[in-house]
Amino acid sequence: MLRLIGLGLAGLVLAGCATTIESDSRLESARQAVETAEASGMAADRELAEARSYLSETEEAYESGEEFAYEANSQLTTAFADLAVTKGELDALRGSAQGMEEALNEARAARESCSNELDSVRRQLQQCRTSGVDADLAALGEALGAFDVRETANGTMFTLRKIGFSLESAALSGEARERLSALADYLAANPGMRVRIEGHTDTTGPTEYNQRLSERRAQSVADLMTENGVAARRITASGQGESNPVASNDNRAGRIANRRVEITLMSGDGASG
Repeated sequence: MLRLIGLGLAGLVLAGCATTIESDSRLESARQAVETAEASGMAADRELAEARSYLSETEEAYESGEEFAYEANSQLTTAFADLAVTKGELDALRGSAQGMEEALNEARAARESCSNELDSVRRQLQQCRTSGVDADLAALGEALGAFDVRETANGTMFTLRKIGFSLESAALSGEARERLSALADYLAANPGMRVRIEGHTDTTGPTEYNQRLSERRAQSVADLMTENGVAARRITASGQGESNPVASNDNRAGRIANRRVEITLMSGDGASG
């Protein structure tokens, strides 16, 4: 019996001796993993600290011959070292993405700012142009006291006032020619403007006759414009006949008002001369 007990104790001792660590390859792998993480320069601090801690425990287990602890800690060391690098790379990517987003937002803000500045410059330029045109037109209106001046959707309209046409006539009076010459001078000095001329009549006479008469009245003004240096291609002349009265044709004053020419100035790209 005593001999059997002795053999049992010997077996336990032999079993304990079987846990002796015969290779340091796992330890070397764990050390290499930590060194690689440290050398990357991107490893996450927390995970790298965990890897170092488990490496210390792996070394202690190796020295003490604790096989299970050696195995577990070496694997944890490698895992945390790899995790430290991976997490560091992800953090760097997030930072890069955030930086790109911030740069994109800054670029968008800069573009919007430039667009706003450009719009402001355009408005200022338009105001300058408008102010200049308005000033010129105001001076012209003062010089052309015989015109009614008003803005329309198509441009600035000048209507001969007090200087109408005689009954059934398309001839321009001397005073009308003088006023129209001033308008022609303005057009010659502003080659970007086009002019539309419309002749009108009262209801005296047949409709067909009045249509032709209104066309002759518009053409009389167009001819005077070209005589004063305005290129014919900038001029559109047409007759409206009796179709657009501005006053009643039932009395003499109304009929005189309806015998008129309306001149509309419009901006036009490419017009010159």
